[in-house]
Amino acid sequence: MGDAAPRDDDRGLVLRGVPGAGGVAVGRMVSVDETPGGAGHGSVADTGGTGHGSVADALAAVAAELTGLADALRGEGRVEQADIVEVGALIAEDPALRSLAEELARAGLTAVEAVVAATNRHADALTALGDPVFADRATDIRQIGRRAAAWLRGTGRPTSRGTDVVLVGDELAAADVLLPGRGPVGAVSARGGPTGHLAVVARALGIPLVLGADVRELHGTADHRVLVDGDRGLVVVDPQVGDLVPDFTPAEESETTDGATQAEVRPTTTRDGRRVRVRANVGSYREAAAARANAAEGVGLLRTELPFLAADHWPDAEEHTASLVPLLRDGPEGTVVVRTLDFAGDKRPAFLTGGSGAERSDAMLRTQFRGILAAAATTARAVRILVPMVEGAADFARCRHLLAEVCRLSGVTRRPPLGAMVELPGAVDEAEALAAAADFLALGTNDLTAALLGLARDDPALSPRRTADPVVLTAVRRVVGYAHAFGRPVSVCGDAAADPRVLPLLLGLGVDALSVAPPALAAVREQVRALDSTRCAELVRERLARGGE
Repeated sequence: MGDAAPRDDDRGLVLRGVPGAGGVAVGRMVSVDETPGGAGHGSVADTGGTGHGSVADALAAVAAELTGLADALRGEGRVEQADIVEVGALIAEDPALRSLAEELARAGLTAVEAVVAATNRHADALTALGDPVFADRATDIRQIGRRAAAWLRGTGRPTSRGTDVVLVGDELAAADVLLPGRGPVGAVSARGGPTGHLAVVARALGIPLVLGADVRELHGTADHRVLVDGDRGLVVVDPQVGDLVPDFTPAEESETTDGATQAEVRPTTTRDGRRVRVRANVGSYREAAAARANAAEGVGLLRTELPFLAADHWPDAEEHTASLVPLLRDGPEGTVVVRTLDFAGDKRPAFLTGGSGAERSDAMLRTQFRGILAAAATTARAVRILVPMVEGAADFARCRHLLAEVCRLSGVTRRPPLGAMVELPGAVDEAEALAAAADFLALGTNDLTAALLGLARDDPALSPRRTADPVVLTAVRRVVGYAHAFGRPVSVCGDAAADPRVLPLLLGLGVDALSVAPPALAAVREQVRALDSTRCAELVRERLARGGE
């Protein structure tokens, strides 16, 4: 947990956590862990009361609530967010979860106790597997328990809707901040990691987020004004804004306007004239439009899996094409790098019961390649294809062979460039062979940093700044060196690309492109233009010589 500083006459209570999503916001605190009466309902220890209704009724009500929320989000065109919420609805409808809760209720627990205990058991079982793939699913399951317990008590859940709400909880989930219209202006969660699902959603929506702060210190301060500094990992109750954050000026209500108009794109170069391309990470139509409006130099990472999180079957080629066409048609001009399905990170659909590499079977790759090629032909857009979680040169060679086969059978005479995503230690070890075989390389710094440092994806210690660890920098230097030796460009599409402390090191290592969330595009371009690439290279040498700070 983060540290807490006592309240005094000059400043409010200050909590220290870790940055989850950048930005600064001030709003009225609303806790998901407190009922109107002030009692928390986020833990097994607080499950008193007989509850009103049955376990089955509660879980059905939660499923209906989340399904309605998903429908509303989809009606606003927020498809990928609707898909995330629908995963929660599927969990609430899980017969195994309902059976366990009913069994516990028959054994003597109240309905509230039974539903919380059942969801916690399911979540703990996933956590015990030690696989970061399941970290967010465990959070989603516990969230279902909290929602069902609140329904049984008749208290409902606090809403994050409002013009100035800061949402606080022991373990917030993505669904807590996903509401139709405007959600919270900021969020604070004691649990979760900067590369977890909540943080990914917060960054995409531009919601400042602090993780790892001891939110127990905030109990009893509901409706107080709270400052969330997602850049420094600070939470301040009743802040003196001018003293605590001198560069922050509270603004009047403002809204950004989505649209498909391409803003003027100016080449981004460092002070000493080195060209660096700044592209966008995109997973939805809204992000594609935002990337276009914010002058992205193309899409450096187009996530294909988000539309299929709530699917009950493997998507076919036509479904792939249908999901990609709007993004290619109305996204930013320039290069579009389409990543094949990657369900092994923060998101995993209910239908996926095989191993983490199941989406890379020959049959599934052929299906995805056909869908991508058809979408490119339909929109007349030139695309590049990126394969995630590449284990080594042999794994990539298989993918390259399958793409060539699909192109031949589809009548495509010019195969699109195929790249390898380097995010596993094995890919770093075989960087020379991968660089020789691939048309380009992309560094997934979230997973690569976690793997090299032995951290789970939901570990609060896994911030984007951990990419500055000498172990990770050494790996990146190896990959970039071999790529450039073969004339291959290298991009970074992990969260480290937008971190102001890590970005100079990435430039110093020689990366050619940075791909970031659309809200971060302007800040990243500004920082690149202020940097001298020669000095950045010196910083890398100094850091590696010292072995870190």
